[in-house]
Amino acid sequence: MMSSLKPILRIYRPHLIGDDLQKMYNGQLTEKDIPDNKWILIYESAKFSKGGSVNFGVVNFLSNKLYGESKESFVKFVILNQKSDGNHKFKGHGICRINELRDTKKVVFIDPAKSRSCGSLEISGFNEVKHYGFIDYLYSGMNVSLFTCIDFTASNMPYNNPNGLHFNRGNDLN
Repeated sequence: MMSSLKPILRIYRPHLIGDDLQKMYNGQLTEKDIPDNKWILIYESAKFSKGGSVNFGVVNFLSNKLYGESKESFVKFVILNQKSDGNHKFKGHGICRINELRDTKKVVFIDPAKSRSCGSLEISGFNEVKHYGFIDYLYSGMNVSLFTCIDFTASNMPYNNPNGLHFNRGNDLN
């Protein structure tokens, strides 16, 4: 499949809300239950000028962009054949859950027109790195001390007075 392609890889995640989102997280929703207009593009590979063996390189995602709150979420991979006129030809797609992707590291592409496999994408590594935010540190019990000071001295003068400490002299030092 890859030898005659100038492939473009697109990665989508479902955009579901309410009950549909909960059904997906609970495993009650299959990929066939998600309509085509409910997939959001989250990644598109660079355009290649030559076919042959393809390495799409490292792709990094924040977890909330890729799967939100649950690893039971689906991810959809689409492979296109690059055309110079911009009208890229659809070759196939593969859909799996994040948990399956992490375990198998392989996505099989299906050509819906022919109802058969048309290739696969092998993932060389699937690393999850937790990035902690400020709120995470607070929830973990980190103490934050805040000191504020207000200078009430009269010698400061108004900010628009050229003799004042806070007068802005443009590019010159105060």
